[in-house]
Amino acid sequence: KIIGLWITPIEESIIAGFKFRKELDKLKSDITINNNNAIISIAETKPTISIFNNLNTSFSEGQSLVTSPDMNNKSSSVTNTIGIQATWKIIDGGKSRSNYLYNKSKAKQAENDLRIKISNIRKEIENSFYNLESAKQNIKNTNQAVLSSEESLRLARLRFKSGISTQREVVNHQRDYTDAKFSHIKSITNYNIYLSELRRQTGIDQIQSCVYNKDKQDNLGKEEFQLIPNCK
Repeated sequence: KIIGLWITPIEESIIAGFKFRKELDKLKSDITINNNNAIISIAETKPTISIFNNLNTSFSEGQSLVTSPDMNNKSSSVTNTIGIQATWKIIDGGKSRSNYLYNKSKAKQAENDLRIKISNIRKEIENSFYNLESAKQNIKNTNQAVLSSEESLRLARLRFKSGISTQREVVNHQRDYTDAKFSHIKSITNYNIYLSELRRQTGIDQIQSCVYNKDKQDNLGKEEFQLIPNCK
């Protein structure tokens, strides 16, 4: 039986797929990390200037190195040093430049992988979406074939009972009816497979129940449910 109806539009399904696939977040993170590493690598060749300020204070009471120290003797001192320090690695044998280009190439590769992954995700969802639409049409067509072959079989049996047909004709119609039923079941199976693929690819687990509620107002309308046999 049909397990339900996919009611999410294709573009919304694709956007949901992008948000659901965590590998896209990893690739975006790789791009950021590699770009930051490239900036750090090239920064090693830039001059660095730092300003420092050192403040030292001391206090002493009494005297040292005397036999009878005067304990009332007190002294204190304050020293303050301000300076500027600069460092510049002028020559590093091209190591910083090499690391910069290496990290930039890794970021570029991650960007290419991200574009490919996005393209593949879009393609997968689009294929499943349109395959689902095609399977829906196949269900309608195969259902009509079942009804037609069933009616032909009924008429053949009536003719056989009336003596104006042969057992062979009945068997042939029975075979056609069986083949039509098999095709119909296969089309429903394919429909359910594509529906499950969309749920897995997008993370959207909510599908329209295959039961129409007359009291419920929705965007589908009763006609949509009647498009698919067995979805009533």
